[in-house]
Amino acid sequence: MMMSLYTASFAHGETVKLSGREAEAVSLATRDFIAKHYSRSGDLRHYTVEMERRNRTVEIVFLPDEPRPLRPNEAGTGSGTAYGLCVTYIMSLSPPKIARFYFAR
Repeated sequence: MMMSLYTASFAHGETVKLSGREAEAVSLATRDFIAKHYSRSGDLRHYTVEMERRNRTVEIVFLPDEPRPLRPNEAGTGSGTAYGLCVTYIMSLSPPKIARFYFAR
């Protein structure tokens, strides 16, 4: 099984390559995420988006920022933060569509 991982942290000037279908999958997931108001601000300004390819599907994760660093012995809030929910989309690439999605626990 071949896997590649794309994350938002890349060096200045580094090229990130997506296939056309991967780009369509990211676009579909982003539109659904924004339309369903999973982000409290209505945009992605306080999110990191991760993508992992798995054969004919792509996993796209919308991770909300923490409003402040957690203190020692302080637990996170589970499926979200003050900025919104953590949502994972499993996207089919042929054709590009949402196969399923779930919230972090």
